[in-house]
Amino acid sequence: MTNANLEWRGQGAGRTGIAVCVSSTTGHYALNVQSVTGQGLVGVAPIEYSIRFESEGVAQTARISKNHSMARFEGRVAAERSCDRGPNVRLVVSVESAQAMAGSAGAYSDQVSLSVEPL
Repeated sequence: MTNANLEWRGQGAGRTGIAVCVSSTTGHYALNVQSVTGQGLVGVAPIEYSIRFESEGVAQTARISKNHSMARFEGRVAAERSCDRGPNVRLVVSVESAQAMAGSAGAYSDQVSLSVEPL
């Protein structure tokens, strides 16, 4: 289990990232990022946030909110790649200033689960 704490300081975007390893015997995979709350960042009222997937020179972004509680990213990796060589995917979680300003003051949180399926 990996933790990442995102802090927003009242201006600009708040960002944090984690590095993970994904392997696939087919060389092609889907990484599903599922919000546990199903609503985005939950506090006084839900706030939308973004997940950016970065791997092998490819970047994709999706939003997590009460209307979209799961993001699905597709990636490629050498079929013989093993995770003992370290991370090959970076996930960046961000809250833009406009999203944060739309919410009420307070603490907000979400937990996501990651699942990988070969394609």
